[in-house]
Amino acid sequence: MSVKKYFSVLLFLLLMYGGAVFSYDSNQLSLLYEQLHNPVLDIENTYDISSDTIYHHDFALVLDSGRIAFFKPIQIGSDSTVFGAYFQGDGKFLFEPSVQMERDQLNRFFHSDSLNKKITEAVLFFAPQIYDSLKKRRTLSKQKISEKELKKVKKLHHRINEDTDFLYTFELLRNLTSPFGKPYLMLCMNNQSDDEYMYMFNSYLREEVRFWKYFWEPGSSFMEQINSYSQYNKDESYININGRNKEQLDVLHYNINAAINRNGVLKSKALVQANVLSGPVQLVEFNILPSITIDSIQDNSGRAVFFKRKKLDVTFKKWESNEIGLFLNEEVFYKDTLELTFYFHGEIADKNLGEYFVFAGANWYPSYGYNDRATFDLTFKTDKEYTFTSCGYLQSKKIKADTLITSWSVKPEAVNVSFNIGHFKKFLFEDKDIVPTEIYFSKELHAGFGGRTGKDMEKQVAEDIMNSMKVFNYYFGKYPFPKMSVGEILASHGEAFPGFIHLGFTTWMYTDTWGYDRLFRAHEVAHQWWGVGVGYETYHDQWLSEGFAEYSALLYYQALTDNKKFLNKLKESRNNIFSVRKYLFSSGEESGPIAMGYRTSGTKTGGDYSLIIYDKGAFVLHMLRNMMIDLKTMNEDNFLNMMREFYSTFRGKDATTQDFRRLAEKYVGISLDWFFDQWVYHNYLPEY
Repeated sequence: MSVKKYFSVLLFLLLMYGGAVFSYDSNQLSLLYEQLHNPVLDIENTYDISSDTIYHHDFALVLDSGRIAFFKPIQIGSDSTVFGAYFQGDGKFLFEPSVQMERDQLNRFFHSDSLNKKITEAVLFFAPQIYDSLKKRRTLSKQKISEKELKKVKKLHHRINEDTDFLYTFELLRNLTSPFGKPYLMLCMNNQSDDEYMYMFNSYLREEVRFWKYFWEPGSSFMEQINSYSQYNKDESYININGRNKEQLDVLHYNINAAINRNGVLKSKALVQANVLSGPVQLVEFNILPSITIDSIQDNSGRAVFFKRKKLDVTFKKWESNEIGLFLNEEVFYKDTLELTFYFHGEIADKNLGEYFVFAGANWYPSYGYNDRATFDLTFKTDKEYTFTSCGYLQSKKIKADTLITSWSVKPEAVNVSFNIGHFKKFLFEDKDIVPTEIYFSKELHAGFGGRTGKDMEKQVAEDIMNSMKVFNYYFGKYPFPKMSVGEILASHGEAFPGFIHLGFTTWMYTDTWGYDRLFRAHEVAHQWWGVGVGYETYHDQWLSEGFAEYSALLYYQALTDNKKFLNKLKESRNNIFSVRKYLFSSGEESGPIAMGYRTSGTKTGGDYSLIIYDKGAFVLHMLRNMMIDLKTMNEDNFLNMMREFYSTFRGKDATTQDFRRLAEKYVGISLDWFFDQWVYHNYLPEY
């Protein structure tokens, strides 16, 4: 984390964070968690309510007439706290996002940029301030809650508790015990047509406002997130689109000792060292692969740390949620050092025909925050029959009995790390102009699966890896790691880590004549500059990684072939964008803008993520390149100097779209608000 970001985050939290009024031990917190997770409705005390409205951020719940019953209170310190309610009757909700991009997103699903929907039922969970407003206009009702209505309460509570992608109970507990900012509100509503909607405002999240709609089709049902945005994103400049970073820890270092057995099961211990950015803090979240089981967690003193995860409904698998909610034994404060030791095990690879197929990417160990950078010390114990390689610098390598023991160090700080294991042969390629390139490839693997493998595929892959590195060294700046390590995984995609690349198996079978394999390989290499080198602050900025890597691959293809083939590839991408999501001319829904990030892909716009973030993101760079060309000499120094400065300025940091806009304006010499407004923040299509 940069010094500038560190202190801006710290200042924000110190000013706004209210802090816990009472101190708790982990047993008290775990008891409160269970009470919130299994709330009991007070069916003996039901109230009539009418003409009441709950106003919140861009949202209003209007209770015209009906009954309301509250969940039995829990004890927060010395206060008896009512935290939720059930409403049945006639009502409606109003929702209108404060920014155009989110109103457009709402329109894709509802054909309206604001909602005014009738409801007949709602389950609410809230901060005490909202309860105080609700109890003012209530009168005791003679009609009690029926068994049928209790079943509906459980159904709506299930939607909140199981069908969303976060630890609902954990978030509610955090907001009740340590409130700050606007009051917490979470509710699930339905109507006579059985349409279900959810709204949430959670001050702990970077994007505090969330809205969902229930999606169902044969074989699939879930709460689909429609809107997600920051309360600070209030105007069309999108300067505050990323909201405010509220992470309370800065992880400095991971020390991981892991063993991988012959069945692809990992057993590991990870010591995590972090600085506390704000306080007091007692409830924190980490993330890990669902196939990994957390056995136990210990704190600095060796005491057990209580934690919670959600069970996932995965057939024949005992998988759990990515999110892990930790209940620390006591509060930690600003500038404290927190050490946590995680013990965990689980599947990280499938085994078939004696071969490992690694499916774990970067989330095989417990990680904190979004794109948080840290250093790593890694030790792996694996079967000596298999080749093992990892991110980082190899510190030691030895064989003890049947076990290969390797130790690795990852410096400077990295967002994530990974490894590869298999019956690979290591091929080393050297060139005086670039760092050594290691290729991990098994011809026998492809022969065993009957794959049609081209001749000397290790050489074909290495050729693109090395040549693209040369091109990018010239275009953007020097490759920052002492070697490049590339290995095969049983997947169709690729993934890049510091000095380390996973490439899907199809690109190891042959090199196609249309250029797709060359572009694919170069794209992953380009991530060493864009994504690994220059990070991105939030998903709104992810095109700075994927769009940049895609265009970099095209630049390599242009250098490798000729302008005609390069322009044909651009034309192909442009046609794909137009044919799949024609702006205002398609019978389907319009695509979201680049700044929508992963949320461009949904049930209404399936497949749009790669189309918009990769292809259209690349076109933004191409349009800027054309704007910067000296038409008299066809000199492109302006564009290349811009890319070099962007890389040198933000290497090892997280950049934003606004950072890139300001730099582009420096080289173009004019304001580019109009350009980014059209092509990044709205869904116009590339024209030049």
